[in-house]
Amino acid sequence: MHAFPTRAPARRHSGSAARPITQTLTALLLFATACSSDSPTPSGPTSELSPSFGKGGGGNGGGGGGGGGAGQSAGKIVFMNGPADTRRIMTMNPDGSGLTPVTGQAAFHAPVWSPDYRKIMYTVGDGGNPPIYTMSANGSHVVQIGNGRVPRWSPDGRKIAFQRYVSTNDGSMESDVFVMNSDGSNVIRLTVSEAFDGVPSWSPDGNRIAFSSNRTGTAEIHVMNADGTGQARVTYCAALAADCWRPRWSPAAGDERILYNFVGITSSLRTITATGASGATVLPGLEVSDAAWSPDATKLVFSYVAPALVTSNIYTANLDGTGLARLTFDTQHSDSSPAWMR
Repeated sequence: MHAFPTRAPARRHSGSAARPITQTLTALLLFATACSSDSPTPSGPTSELSPSFGKGGGGNGGGGGGGGGAGQSAGKIVFMNGPADTRRIMTMNPDGSGLTPVTGQAAFHAPVWSPDYRKIMYTVGDGGNPPIYTMSANGSHVVQIGNGRVPRWSPDGRKIAFQRYVSTNDGSMESDVFVMNSDGSNVIRLTVSEAFDGVPSWSPDGNRIAFSSNRTGTAEIHVMNADGTGQARVTYCAALAADCWRPRWSPAAGDERILYNFVGITSSLRTITATGASGATVLPGLEVSDAAWSPDATKLVFSYVAPALVTSNIYTANLDGTGLARLTFDTQHSDSSPAWMR
């Protein structure tokens, strides 16, 4: 198997560039302490912990089924709370209010909204090709639709891109990018490489997919058409002695920016365009790896371990690091993997 990470550890930055954000974080911590020193334990309905199996849905990316419709969930943030094997999936408003658990505790990973905010998709377990599930936004109507990692809905909700490990002729395993209908049918393999290909992300119009690959020896960001043709590298991080991975294409219509993790001697979040034009460093002075776009692509939501804390919490900020706002205040259990969009 070609080992390749799907998540880099967040690291703290102590350089002078971090001071403005660090000062803001300190103020937020003082505010949080004044409000409450206890870890919040929201109560509410939880979903079944023995999800039903088989194909589900009508192939429309979650348009039907159960409560938790778009009017109730549009614009909310979904994230995970707790240690690796006993996480629960939570939702909240973009200002941190309305904190609601929607599942019980299990080894949940990668929760993400459907484009209409009626459903949440996620995986359970961390070995091989874990099952991919969808559920209504309130935690009901849980259905397994396939197996793989890092599933992401297309903008129209009709397709799901994901990565899957497959056997090769010599018995080893390789990771490639696949797509399937939103009900789990018609699985198509888009990449065939002995290297790692994975962590797909759709363009706003659904015509292209960005993905991570180390086929050139270093982790780089690649872009391809939605049918797998036209695969091309857009980053050249090897020249900077770094790996570039985990692309997140901006959800704004017509936006060519792709957010990605730059991991080298120092790590940062950066953007690049789908044609390879240079972008910018975002959240300067603050090293985070677990970030996602806001629906209008003007902000980021991310998890971060602030100075003096040992657990990560969820924050939002403008791309330049201004407007930093802390949304969660759990000092006992980590909050991670926030998603504001599909």
